[in-house]
Amino acid sequence: MDTKSSNAVRQYVPGTSRPRESPASLRERMAKELKELDRLAAQGDRLRQLRQPIEGTGADGGQVRYRIGQQTVADAAGVILRTYQAYEGGSSDVGWDKLKRIAEFHNVDPGWIINGDQGPSQADRIEAKLNAIMAHLGVEAPDLSEEVDPFGAVTRGSRTPTDSKAPDEPAATGRR
Repeated sequence: MDTKSSNAVRQYVPGTSRPRESPASLRERMAKELKELDRLAAQGDRLRQLRQPIEGTGADGGQVRYRIGQQTVADAAGVILRTYQAYEGGSSDVGWDKLKRIAEFHNVDPGWIINGDQGPSQADRIEAKLNAIMAHLGVEAPDLSEEVDPFGAVTRGSRTPTDSKAPDEPAATGRR
């Protein structure tokens, strides 16, 4: 038997036409797969966290109860219950359009669901949208660092309403 032909046979997985992987490439592929599984598991944990577990449940080994049901979130995302359960279980990746729907339902940044990054706060997102709308309408956005009195007076810093009078006006003493 020719040694060259016997080496060629050993380079393929028995019963398939797939070549054998070297130990180094097998370790590299397995490390990537484990990293992906860890990412999906962490994403599922964050999805469960968004459903707001009720404190005290599950502590004694019992079932954890949640304020928001899986079916409610699945309906908001436009998927069937089993698909949402796969998202939470870490066995399926959430597509971008479903991820956006889930994030909007829970009022969080999609980046946080994906990898735990804390994106802009809700107030920052609302302010950015408001500024974009006002710019589109050609209206100057107000400076939100100032406190605005609902009756029209603008106060800055630690000024009090009595300090907002013009300096040349006499202060009211209550005497006539």
